[in-house]
Amino acid sequence: MAKRGDEVKIGLMIFVSFVLLLVGIMVLGNYRLLHRGYTLTVMLNNVRGLHKGDPVTTLGMEVGKVQNMTIREDKVAVTVWIDRKFKFPIDSSAKLQGTTVMGGKCIEFEPGKSKEYFKKGDTLVGEYEPEMTELATAAQAVGRQLQLVLWQLNSVLGKLSPKQVNESFSSVKAAGQELKKTIKTSSRQLERVLKNFEALSENLNDLANSPKVDSSLTALAQSSQDLKQITARLQRSSNHLEMITEKVNRGEGTLGKLAKDDSLYYNIQSLVVELRELIRDFQEHPRRYIRLELF
Repeated sequence: MAKRGDEVKIGLMIFVSFVLLLVGIMVLGNYRLLHRGYTLTVMLNNVRGLHKGDPVTTLGMEVGKVQNMTIREDKVAVTVWIDRKFKFPIDSSAKLQGTTVMGGKCIEFEPGKSKEYFKKGDTLVGEYEPEMTELATAAQAVGRQLQLVLWQLNSVLGKLSPKQVNESFSSVKAAGQELKKTIKTSSRQLERVLKNFEALSENLNDLANSPKVDSSLTALAQSSQDLKQITARLQRSSNHLEMITEKVNRGEGTLGKLAKDDSLYYNIQSLVVELRELIRDFQEHPRRYIRLELF
């Protein structure tokens, strides 16, 4: 009898050990014994710091776990398990973000407003939220680029005297005002010409028997006079541009110095390239510069 009792105890111990082992495997494999749920796939460009078993949250509340991660083409497919009590509209968004300063990660769902909801196995595109260290590195890179641009700008302006700089701005301002005035005046005159020609066209329809022949000829004469005035203004503008071109060729003024001094041209060209690179980097990665979240 004692031997039989020992066999029963050993059998119970083996059975309990097997059950505990099975439960442990299920827990480690992210299976849910007491809760039912469904899985979704979140496509991410970067999963730095994310691990299996990390929480899935919404509005700060845990609603699931990260179950698996696989590479799919140029992205990472993250399979998440969601408790069946939580449903997300199909216009919801998901992002990988930090949970602690020490580097903990989670996938945060932001609920949408659609009346349709995700179903088991559906896929959505997620976002990666950079950490503080990444933002700091990006800020340092931008600072270095700005410092280089300012140095080059200072190098270019340092070769011009204050008087030359003021003369350049004054010339540009005066030319802009003159051009604006000319365009405004020419626009009014062209409008008058078009109106006169329109009136003339209407009058020509019944020119043979119309008593308005004299007025049509007068309108035509006025249109001719307006065209002469426009031609004269264009001629003066052409002469002015010719004078400016001659000064540039002689090396007079700021534009002349730029045309004659290759070093100024190459400095400005380098400055333009740096600014274009900075603008392109900002357009491609705006989150590096304007998005900053601590929690």
